[in-house]
Amino acid sequence: MTSEQIFVCMSCLYRSPISSNILYILIIEMFEVRIHEDATPGSKMTMNEELEKQVMSFRDCFGQVETNVSWIDFDPQKYIFQTRASVKKSIHGIDKGTLHLFCAANKIYTFNFQIHITRKNRHAPIFSRLAYRFYVPVTFELQTSFGTVEVFDHDPIIYNSQIRMSVIAKQQKPIAELHENGALILLSDLSNRQPYLPIDLKLIANDFGSPQLFSVANLTIIPVTVSEVDQLSINVADVQFQIFEWRKPKYGVAKEFRLVVKRNGMMMYEKRVDGNANMDLSKVFQLIFNTINVRIKYVKCVGECAGNGKPICYRGEYHTMYQYRDHEGLHCICYQGYSGNMCQNEEQCEHETSFETFGKIEWYPIVVNRTAHVPCPFGHEGEVVQRNCIWDNFLNKAIWESIGGDQTCRKQSSLLIHLGVISNYAETSKSISAIETIHRFIKSLLRLPIFLTNVTSVPYDTRIAEYVIQILDMTLSLDIDKTTGNITDIQNKISSLIMDFSKTLPCPYTLTSSDQGIVMKYMDWIGNSETFPLLLSNMCAIKLPISLKSTRIRIICMKNFFLNPILHKENPVLSIELDDEISHGFIRIELRPYTSAINFTCVSFHPKDNGTTSERFHLLYIFSENVWTTSGVQLISSNFNGMVVCKVDHLSLFSLLPVRLILKFTEIIY
Repeated sequence: MTSEQIFVCMSCLYRSPISSNILYILIIEMFEVRIHEDATPGSKMTMNEELEKQVMSFRDCFGQVETNVSWIDFDPQKYIFQTRASVKKSIHGIDKGTLHLFCAANKIYTFNFQIHITRKNRHAPIFSRLAYRFYVPVTFELQTSFGTVEVFDHDPIIYNSQIRMSVIAKQQKPIAELHENGALILLSDLSNRQPYLPIDLKLIANDFGSPQLFSVANLTIIPVTVSEVDQLSINVADVQFQIFEWRKPKYGVAKEFRLVVKRNGMMMYEKRVDGNANMDLSKVFQLIFNTINVRIKYVKCVGECAGNGKPICYRGEYHTMYQYRDHEGLHCICYQGYSGNMCQNEEQCEHETSFETFGKIEWYPIVVNRTAHVPCPFGHEGEVVQRNCIWDNFLNKAIWESIGGDQTCRKQSSLLIHLGVISNYAETSKSISAIETIHRFIKSLLRLPIFLTNVTSVPYDTRIAEYVIQILDMTLSLDIDKTTGNITDIQNKISSLIMDFSKTLPCPYTLTSSDQGIVMKYMDWIGNSETFPLLLSNMCAIKLPISLKSTRIRIICMKNFFLNPILHKENPVLSIELDDEISHGFIRIELRPYTSAINFTCVSFHPKDNGTTSERFHLLYIFSENVWTTSGVQLISSNFNGMVVCKVDHLSLFSLLPVRLILKFTEIIY
């Protein structure tokens, strides 16, 4: 061996006999450059892995190819082999070439290669996942594997399925590297990074076929102070429950765990578990049991239940069976209709509103396997409709059974027909017997469940109520002078009927006849709250004072065509009544008189006081010994926008009488 030729490993170094200033370095290994059949001009050729590694290490050099093949070239800027004409197979077998890289310091690197024309590469390498996520402790040791990835290439040609993998990061200093066996190696210290702040990287895998194909996957590294749990598994499971079990993290101490079950990327179940636990009971399979195959083997054990289920058990140490216990206590599988960790609760059908042909019904919760009995909304006393609360195995809950078709109640339409007949009758009635008939019919209606305040399962029927108040309005409009018979008794009955009907109203509620002949209002009077003027109709208005306590107030404004012979038939009557007696200040009332030509004042109605009233006061009329008086009434204005305005210190019936009568008589008794 001369001083002009020195061999080192796989490379051959020699000096030019012409110039001693140039150092030639010949790479002895035979490399390979691949191109697929029918490649078009300008197509990139694929270097085998070792040639690409060698060439890319000399990116600062100028490259030139030497070959007898006319369609191959080397681009010194892109640093790739490429075709400059259509690819043709050699008739002499395998074509060869040489790549010269002219580098600084008068060095020339020479690579000999073979040109291999292959079939077109059609299979790119594929990562087993589109994204990888690894939780790495902040104190994890460098140059140690923290996870693995898998890449597949199903191309039958060896070099087409030869894979190179790498990690691409935005940071200049690499955080991790990917070995050929799929191992991810940590290169950067994580202790100076913020815990739980994700570090996003890219994984790339490429083959060495022609054309050269690749795929990309996302890699997320999350520095953690607590590592993942180990060996998560299902200890015992059946259709109704599952017991998850795991080993505590190898690194760090968790405050709590988050148990998540997903299927096809969709979250099916999530639960937070105490960090000291290594076992948890769930019921996620109830959601997906119909879509998976499960082989059930029943586990029997002795445990405690409330007599309404069987114990939930799992295998503990030494294959011993234990009843599952957590912070709620022991757990059981409940029989139908029972719930709770020890089946101590009876399930109920939920509150439901149904709209039947015979009316609207509220079904309140009852225990499963019981029957609810609800009065027919428009039926007579004793007529009920029944409905069973049953257990639904598919829904795994208590549900209301459909109402049987054999159950019938009187329909609203039937009652509306009767009300229409009575309405026509009231419009044309002129005798006491006709009014008695109307009174009996309306009084019987008030005994229907729709008007009984203690029957909450049947709601108030607005449509029927509107018919009733319209009929009462027509009755009040009857001309007393043209009515035959003794009207005293029927007047008292109609007055009582109106009061009884007002007590059927729900709260809050307002009911008005078509021409405002009768207006009823039932409302809350809120204690210690500001009040505002309340216009009931064009005949009546009221302004309540501030009350110290809350109660409910019932107000009626009606015309007096029929009710009271002393009052003018067109003057209104105002009734104010409380559910509970409370202390209150003056109430302002406003009543509209039938004429402005007469000065009126407000009067209050009081029953006669044990026969002594006639002895104390002058009397204008004696009639059933009842009294209209100004006691507790203060006149504010006889004409305020057409209304008589007064202040009253009590609740009663109020109306209007001429001032001239009150000046002469303190009370008027009829």
